[in-house]
Amino acid sequence: MGNENAEDCIGKHGYGTRNEEDSRIVEMAQAFRLAIVNTYYTKKGKQIIAYTSGNKRTQINYILCQRDQVKNVIDCKTLPRENVAEQHRPVLCKVKVKSDLKVKEKAMKKTKWWKLKEAETRREFIQVKDTIYQEDKDWNTVTTKLRTVATQVLGESPRNKKEGKEAWWWNSEIQEAVKLMRECKKARDRDRQDEELRKRLKVANKQLKK
Repeated sequence: MGNENAEDCIGKHGYGTRNEEDSRIVEMAQAFRLAIVNTYYTKKGKQIIAYTSGNKRTQINYILCQRDQVKNVIDCKTLPRENVAEQHRPVLCKVKVKSDLKVKEKAMKKTKWWKLKEAETRREFIQVKDTIYQEDKDWNTVTTKLRTVATQVLGESPRNKKEGKEAWWWNSEIQEAVKLMRECKKARDRDRQDEELRKRLKVANKQLKK
């Protein structure tokens, strides 16, 4: 298949001359802005010819793709030692595919162990825990019951929230420490020679780390 008057869809490495059936394929490729992939790669005769009958040899099978996707095709050739039918060889096309599919990880509920910092909640949990220790001695049974009780007493974080989304530590004390640290830093940046401002910033940082 030559590329005369069809350089937009046929490469420089076609085989033989264009016949009526080939012309129909070219017309379709031009109408739908396709490229005939087989003609873009230099191959030996056996890797081009797909059908042989006596002295008749033809490419006959073509693989088409969108013109702007030709850059993603790695190779295209006939497999000379394989037959899908008598005297008919398959055509192999290797394509580089980039997947944009992102697998969404299933979020898991997490026990709110941090609630044990609350005196009342901690007292309730300890009472139930002591009861479990008295009733059972098997470690696997105890741990299973403790997890169940923890879920009931402490609760679980919602599945639709990302890890770290529930900022239970962001209380008023932390907020005040952050605000003080920022104010001291701004003042220090305006006057880096002031030793008093440096000391205040150092104290603010220590409070925030606590």
